[in-house]
Amino acid sequence: MTIRVAVIEDDAATLAAVREAVAAAEDLHVVGVASTFTEGDSLIAAGGLDVALIDLRLGDDDATPLIGHCRDTGVRALVLSALGDERSVVTAIAAGAHGYVAKDAPLSQLADAIHQVDTGGAPISPSVARHLLRSLRDQQAPTPAGNDTLSPREREVLRALASGYTYKEVAQRCGISYHTVVDYVRSLYRKLEVHSRTEAVVAGARQGIISIDG
Repeated sequence: MTIRVAVIEDDAATLAAVREAVAAAEDLHVVGVASTFTEGDSLIAAGGLDVALIDLRLGDDDATPLIGHCRDTGVRALVLSALGDERSVVTAIAAGAHGYVAKDAPLSQLADAIHQVDTGGAPISPSVARHLLRSLRDQQAPTPAGNDTLSPREREVLRALASGYTYKEVAQRCGISYHTVVDYVRSLYRKLEVHSRTEAVVAGARQGIISIDG
């Protein structure tokens, strides 16, 4: 099944590189590109999209409202941005972004991130995950409610996911198969009563399963 993707990015070189990386995957199809806020808004409004890759800064415009437009039209928004500060990360997630990939991440990981977003996952680059967890920690002190419900392996998988690793990378780190990781993630979602990686990270941070320093 083909996943229809839009790329909204103002830097011409980055736009070309991202478009090429996405188009290289057999089941991904770039249906349109945009380099300004207005063009991006029109592209989303036109419909026919599954996932929109969005740079948070389009010239002098803040592209965060485009994330809300995606949410309202049933398009999954995946942020691809050089802005990795805490405010940008938390604002984008709160606006409805399904994932946040830093521009310094290898382009080869983009296809996997799009696949994750399309199937309900929430890829987060390790370089921005700490900002999200710090914000969650500051918002609410951990409560132990769900700690005992997760097995040691499930906690290990959750920590790896919170650090931004892909399912394939989690499998390699934990010495298990990709399909076993999927089973653990499903179990995590069920026990934590969530439906995405971001929600699982939120629940894990609030329940003290995930901890960070600083």
